Amino acid sequence: MAFESSHHVRELRQSYLCRQTVYEIPAYEPRQVVDATGCGDTYSAGYLYMRSLGADIDASGKFAAAMCTSKLEHNGPYDGK
Repeated sequence: MAFESSHHVRELRQSYLCRQTVYEIPAYEPRQVVDATGCGDTYSAGYLYMRSLGADIDASGKFAAAMCTSKLEHNGPYDGK
């Protein structure tokens, strides 16, 4: 998915439906969109990592969304910076 502007990113929302509960997970606005390649994988890794630590759905989704924003701001594979 190509992002036309940071304004477009700001409007994105991720929702989960789990056991009849909807979780609204915010999309954090990046300072600059550099490379969106691998953002889905980064999100999945962050979400599953937090769930493996015992975090709830909401906290895991927010952590994963923050990881995606960090990934968007850098070129190449996610390195945690």
